[in-house]
Amino acid sequence: MRREVERWRNHFADLDAVAEALADELRIASSDLFGAMAERLRVKHQLSIRVLPIEVLAGVRTRLDLHARQLQLSEALDPPSRVFALARQLANEARAEIDGLVRGAGFVDRVAERFYRRHLTGYFAAAVMMPYARFLRACEATGYDLELLQRRVCAGF
Repeated sequence: MRREVERWRNHFADLDAVAEALADELRIASSDLFGAMAERLRVKHQLSIRVLPIEVLAGVRTRLDLHARQLQLSEALDPPSRVFALARQLANEARAEIDGLVRGAGFVDRVAERFYRRHLTGYFAAAVMMPYARFLRACEATGYDLELLQRRVCAGF
């Protein structure tokens, strides 16, 4: 799995393009990224978001309950982690691109394939939160001030 990520130099242009387009749509809809993602999941994927007490999720940070049509989040997640969880769920909108990358890797080992898919899903989620061109401009404008950038894009470090 690592060799495949290194082969691509951990840059998946097709995923970046889909993520940037989605990020633009979400930011046009609202300046509240979490709210915009939650609304998209509700309207397009028929999923509601529910934050539950830590003891209810029994050590799990997120759970997709398809029966209840809910993405359940632990109250233990900080705001950036909640945004990332929603962005990971929105990676379903890049399923064709992710499936193509996974097929192209030609894994024989299903565990490696699963980890690669998980990596690509996380890559997509991060790209939605921090679209490359916009994030680079923010980095340059703030002098690469990590604390300010974390607040600006609602991300953790």
